Amino acid sequence: DGSKGEELEDRYSTQLNLVAFLGRFDFGTSTSPVEAGYVPVLPTTTYSAALGYGWQGATGLGVVRANGTALTRDLIYAPALTFAVDVPNGTYDVKLTTGDTDIYPHDLMGVFLEGTQVTTISTLAGQVVTAAYSGVQVNDGQLTLRLQDLGGIDANVVINGLQVIWAGPDTFGPRVIAASPSGNATAPVDRLRLPFDQPLLPGSFRVAD
Repeated sequence: DGSKGEELEDRYSTQLNLVAFLGRFDFGTSTSPVEAGYVPVLPTTTYSAALGYGWQGATGLGVVRANGTALTRDLIYAPALTFAVDVPNGTYDVKLTTGDTDIYPHDLMGVFLEGTQVTTISTLAGQVVTAAYSGVQVNDGQLTLRLQDLGGIDANVVINGLQVIWAGPDTFGPRVIAASPSGNATAPVDRLRLPFDQPLLPGSFRVAD
């Protein structure tokens, strides 16, 4: 308004949430539209450490529909799909967008996160849904989503979009999962092996510990 340095009128406030990881993926074909802020994933996007995400094992087929948004009108389908994303260890919120804006229903799609089934999703013809899962714990540096057809009329699972959002640090830390030798051992024993469920920082665990 022409008056400089007014404490209230010239003040600007905003809020920024800084997270350790945010991944948004739009699944489709090389010619399909890509949702703003999302990374395109094609049937040929196989996982590599350099890329940091991609399909593990068999991949599916991509298709583009006439209706829907940039995120919902394209999809990848197959009887089973496994998608992996490299992430820092911690807790994550995951949002899965699945369905088909065309005439095809997709029933009994099993959703597995980190090897554990979290739900089963069925969509009607022309229906696309977004399912949210919170508190997904990652301890191995990689979040894995698997979709598996569990029967029904349609033999395929479908995926349109995926969001992986860091929700907090690893609340558990490395945990010992075995010990060798165990029970009664005959002397002399020169070592004890303790496998952990995730990598340790070098120097953070010593014999004295």
